[in-house]
Amino acid sequence: MIMAKNISWALLLFIWALTSCQSSSYIISGTLPDQAADLDDQYIYLLAFGSQTPIDSAKISGGAFSFSKREAVDSLPEGVLSAGERYKAVVILEPGRILVDMSREGGATGTPLNDALSAFLARQDKALQATKAKSDSISSLMEQSLEGLSGAGDRSNELYLSLQTLLEAYHSEVLNLNRELFEANRENVLGARALNLLLGKVSKAEADHLIASAGPVVLRHPQVAALLEARRSLEATQDGQPFTDFADDSDPELKLSRYVGRGHYTLVDFWASWCAPCRREMPALRRVYDHYRDRGLRVVGVAVADKREAHAKAVAEDGISWPQIFSEQEASRLYGIETIPHLILFAPDGTIVERDLRGDRISRLLDDLLEKNGGRL
Repeated sequence: MIMAKNISWALLLFIWALTSCQSSSYIISGTLPDQAADLDDQYIYLLAFGSQTPIDSAKISGGAFSFSKREAVDSLPEGVLSAGERYKAVVILEPGRILVDMSREGGATGTPLNDALSAFLARQDKALQATKAKSDSISSLMEQSLEGLSGAGDRSNELYLSLQTLLEAYHSEVLNLNRELFEANRENVLGARALNLLLGKVSKAEADHLIASAGPVVLRHPQVAALLEARRSLEATQDGQPFTDFADDSDPELKLSRYVGRGHYTLVDFWASWCAPCRREMPALRRVYDHYRDRGLRVVGVAVADKREAHAKAVAEDGISWPQIFSEQEASRLYGIETIPHLILFAPDGTIVERDLRGDRISRLLDDLLEKNGGRL
């Protein structure tokens, strides 16, 4: 009896181990459309999401493919299937058999989260197609109105406003769909997908609420984590906050603090040699520098996401005579800068006066400060 009981327990443990292994693994198989016949005998790759690093591959045969069974791991919640240049599909790497139709977005089904993502994308696409149909109709009416000429201006303005209202309604619907997706998936990767879109579109108050209600899986997602870090950096470098120091990538002694917080107003220009708007604004910035430098203004350039050779060439071509700091990534990260050019004015004590200065606003602000400070900056 004892031996029989031991054998039974051993059998149960074996079955449990086997089913546990099965329940924690996934198998991906799928098809490509007929137009992809040229990809036969080539490989489809499973890439880590947000990366070009392959984690698996499968040979395409007769327009179909099947990957070997893999273990699902928390550190890799989603991936991208890539076949040639034309066919991509996002796949949630959860336990189960995942079936992928590469001919359409949201083609991965067969497991709970993939089914939910597919349904969400279908609803989003339905909203897009409905908006596109109405937009095409309004555009056609606008063309007819212009051809009629008589009263065309008023009618065109009316139709333009209708088109604007339609697009606003579509964007609002997309936001609401993502809000629903987040509410239903606060603890998984679909919640991360929704939060990633919402954080850049909603008010600060709503964003704070969404972040506070998100689970750890969502907050650890690489895209969400990067957005949260940028958000913290932006909040720490708002108007009235003290400057955050950083050094040149190749010269640790060349720091922002060499120029900022030294008793003068300092205008810092975050730019890059490849950035056409940055280069277009250089003549205006040079005029600001020439006009205000004798009154105390200091100007510093910070090269971001650039190459040293290209940066040096641009400095020479644009006649830039103020000092430069080269910071490929750190400066942008610390100041939460997502687009360039981005100009920040620092007060003599190093606090931030104003961010994202553009055009005439720079001169108006400097003139106001000159008046308040007895003609000195």
